[in-house]
Amino acid sequence: MRAEILSTKSCMKKGLVSLTTVFLMLASPVSATQTEKYKNCSALNAKYPGGIAKSASAVNKNKKGEVVKSKKPFDVNEKLYNAHKSLDRDKDNIVCEK
Repeated sequence: MRAEILSTKSCMKKGLVSLTTVFLMLASPVSATQTEKYKNCSALNAKYPGGIAKSASAVNKNKKGEVVKSKKPFDVNEKLYNAHKSLDRDKDNIVCEK
């Protein structure tokens, strides 16, 4: 009887550890910790055709500073923008805009 109780407790502990592991794996997605890195605008535009903006308040401007209408809507992602800031040639807080 005592061995049966110990065996049941052991199974319960293993089950709890397994459930905890599964929960932690689901609660921490890989994409939240890793930022995609693209070599150039062509590569970035393959996934984000309108480019990536630092914030929703970003306005598309040309090199002269004039506001221009975007051909395609851009995605907003501050982390991704910061990782590709060097591709923002006109410094309007939108990288690789079309």
